[in-house]
Amino acid sequence: MSISIASEKSLLSHDEFEAIKPTHHPAIASLSLDVLQAAQRDLRQRRDKTRTVARQNRRRAQSRRGAREVVPAGEEAHAGKRKQVFAQALKRVNHELQRRHEVAAREALMDSARRALELRRGKAPASRPAAGPSAGEGMTPKPSRRRTVEVAGREVGRVSKATKVAQAKRDS
Repeated sequence: MSISIASEKSLLSHDEFEAIKPTHHPAIASLSLDVLQAAQRDLRQRRDKTRTVARQNRRRAQSRRGAREVVPAGEEAHAGKRKQVFAQALKRVNHELQRRHEVAAREALMDSARRALELRRGKAPASRPAAGPSAGEGMTPKPSRRRTVEVAGREVGRVSKATKVAQAKRDS
């Protein structure tokens, strides 16, 4: 869940809030890449330090379960929420760096595609040899050398029937 800027201001000291303020929406777009990377390093260190303090508070509270609670003072009071503030700011910075990286990659891809298209359009057409004379009508048919036997249809049927009759005589 996001934390409002007013809540961030109440949780953090003045210099910590000044470090977080440029990570919000309109201001983060105007930051240079070097400033963003420096902010990323700084926010990561602050988040890690605050996370350590929050863990120590949790351990301290668990060790004195039955004993009377001693509320930590100063920075340690809201270490968990402070850690969330730094983590959200770091997330915004990381997202902006990722977005810029993707924009740069997209522009590089478009530039290389444009260069490839220019090279392709500027290239001379491929020189291929001429096809040469073609067959036109196609090949002439070659006559078959086999002997043609022309048997009338009635002769074919007569031979088949004679074979059937002879077999029937043998069987009976």
